[in-house]
Amino acid sequence: MANMVGTVTPFDSQSQSWEEYCEILQHFFEANEITEAAKQKAILLSTVGSQTYSLLRNLLSPVKPGTKTFEELVDLLKEHFNPKPSEIVQRFKFNSRSREEGESVLEYVAVLRKLAHDCNYGEKLTEMLRDRLVCGINDDRIQRRLLAESELTFEKALKIAQALETANKDVKDLQAQRSETSTAMRVHKTSVKQDSQGRACYRCGNLQHLANECRFISEKCHKCGKQGHIMKVCRSTSSIRETTFQGGERRKQVVARGGQRSHYVSREEKSESDEEGIFTVHSLKETEIPKVAPLTITLAVNDFKIPFEVDTGCGVTVINGSNFSKLWEEHKKPELKTCSLKLKTYTGQALPVLGSVQVVVRHKGTVKELPVVVVPGTGPNLLGRGWIKELGMKWEAIHKIQGVEKLTLPDVLSHHTELFKEELGELKGPPAKIYVDKEATPRFFKARPVPYAMKAKVEVEIERLLRNNIIEPVKHSEWAAPVVPVLKPDNTVRLCGDYKLTVNRVSKLEQYPIPRLDDLFATLSGGQKFTKLDMSHAYHQIALDEESKKYVTVNTHKGLFTYRVLPFGVSSSPAIFQRTIEGVLQGLPYVAVFLDDILVTGRNDEEHLQMLARVLERLQEAGLRLKRSKCTFMEKEVQFFRIR
Repeated sequence: MANMVGTVTPFDSQSQSWEEYCEILQHFFEANEITEAAKQKAILLSTVGSQTYSLLRNLLSPVKPGTKTFEELVDLLKEHFNPKPSEIVQRFKFNSRSREEGESVLEYVAVLRKLAHDCNYGEKLTEMLRDRLVCGINDDRIQRRLLAESELTFEKALKIAQALETANKDVKDLQAQRSETSTAMRVHKTSVKQDSQGRACYRCGNLQHLANECRFISEKCHKCGKQGHIMKVCRSTSSIRETTFQGGERRKQVVARGGQRSHYVSREEKSESDEEGIFTVHSLKETEIPKVAPLTITLAVNDFKIPFEVDTGCGVTVINGSNFSKLWEEHKKPELKTCSLKLKTYTGQALPVLGSVQVVVRHKGTVKELPVVVVPGTGPNLLGRGWIKELGMKWEAIHKIQGVEKLTLPDVLSHHTELFKEELGELKGPPAKIYVDKEATPRFFKARPVPYAMKAKVEVEIERLLRNNIIEPVKHSEWAAPVVPVLKPDNTVRLCGDYKLTVNRVSKLEQYPIPRLDDLFATLSGGQKFTKLDMSHAYHQIALDEESKKYVTVNTHKGLFTYRVLPFGVSSSPAIFQRTIEGVLQGLPYVAVFLDDILVTGRNDEEHLQMLARVLERLQEAGLRLKRSKCTFMEKEVQFFRIR
């Protein structure tokens, strides 16, 4: 094609549609003033590529492609690559498509236009686009505005929706800026008051207001009983305890948690007179007791891992609104029951209660449906005596494993013998999902020949995978990747699917960052000794959902098998695994996760063992397993990342 404007590349059905390719051809013809049908046909056949040309020969056999006209060849390939879809199905897809979360108005409209392509709406297209935009916008404010318009056209609806979307973003930016300005002004006012007053407010210790402006001016101190200040700044040497009532019985109670103020207060059971008794949870001054980290435990609530602070002073269990929203899908979230329970903060302020709800809780083989109180915000979740009793927890064991008593490495490991069992673990919770466009063309490859010397080893590995329920045989499949046997140092074989030929070409890559070395070093900074925990058959401990299994089918000389679990070789597997394990261990300091290696440290041996106990507890609760022979405990150095 010397002296031609532009070039025409071979057709690739994986990256473009046949219609797009034909449009490129037409532009090429126009740019080079090629109008002769015979020449257009010759260019098509010479540039379309060997695979597509071979396909044409098969479709026309025994007739040669050169005997057909350009239009006939184009129509033939169009019918093959883009068969006309069902108009009924396409209209169903169009009419059921709503705007997704995070999708802009323009992106939503672009999707609607694409879906309408084969709906055959004709002159009613703009009217149908208008109706679907209004009904599927998924924004009450925009929807009300559009429905209030008379003689609404599609162009007008799009313009209004875009304007409201932009205005909403601008308002958020202004509010954020106003919040920063307001904070700066408050800081400035505080510095002025400090300069003039010379000290903090004696009623509450706050630096941002004067004593005559303090909201605790009428508050009664829970230490000395006098009015006008709170216990935190009380200077009295005498003290009283908060007295509350339950069923007519007078009771005194002060609870301290490691020198930290408790976030919530809870009442116990209702009294006989059905009145709401309140037990206020306070803290002592930091100088009176040493700081101790709160006792924490992770429980499976509706199959989601939720961390709780153990609080035996609470009769009920409390969960924050942020964690509550994760327990159900948005459309399945139950309505909260009205709850007359009263909660207070340590300063005596009323804490709003959103309501109560029943949840399914799992702990060491015990499964119970238990009530939980939901409060707004992101404060810590509190595990009360009710759940502790119902789940059969032994308080002494929790107390010991959290580090209140001096721990030793044998103590920690002896509490988690189940974690080091030889059997394959299985993560509790929702299965992993591989996202593939439902319209993607299936890819099937035949099994590759296995060297005779490795055939027996491959068959042994297939038997092991079947025995451990890692794979299962299938009779037929639209998807199949050939396997690649890899010889391991112990002379056994690992089977890996060559998924770059199949699912990796069409799946959406999981977007989750694998930590950099700098991130790992920052997390472990300050540690004196290091523990490395190695996951046993790491990826295989995460189950796959039913829809994803068909994409990871492998073809062997023994037949077709599909993976029940997350396989090696799928491009999204590392990100899925990293996200899952970080979720299990979230919130733990001095703990770093790098794929199947978990590193634990601490500033001293005691803190190290406390962190190790909490990590092992979470992994065991999650149903996972570690390979004991590959774990290293409390060494001066460990190797966890090898550059090849």
